[in-house]
Amino acid sequence: MYQIPKSTRTEVKLFLGLFFIDIAIIGGGVFFAIQTMNYVAGLWRIIYILAVAVLSIFMIVRYNGHRMYRVIYQAIKKDLKKYYAVMGGK
Repeated sequence: MYQIPKSTRTEVKLFLGLFFIDIAIIGGGVFFAIQTMNYVAGLWRIIYILAVAVLSIFMIVRYNGHRMYRVIYQAIKKDLKKYYAVMGGK
């Protein structure tokens, strides 16, 4: 039996297994780090650049089939007044 896909939209893979959105997130992190580097003093800049790089990579890592930025977005967006059952069933 054929399964109907939930989404017919495909992601654009550019190179080394990275998709367009992955490169955009890493590029946004690098741009943010370069623009705000003047506010960090001395040798802390190296730690700051490494922290932004690690955060950018963390955001594109997959967790249960979803990228981490999407997981965080869904966690912020979800309705806190609604109960979501932990166990499956009715």
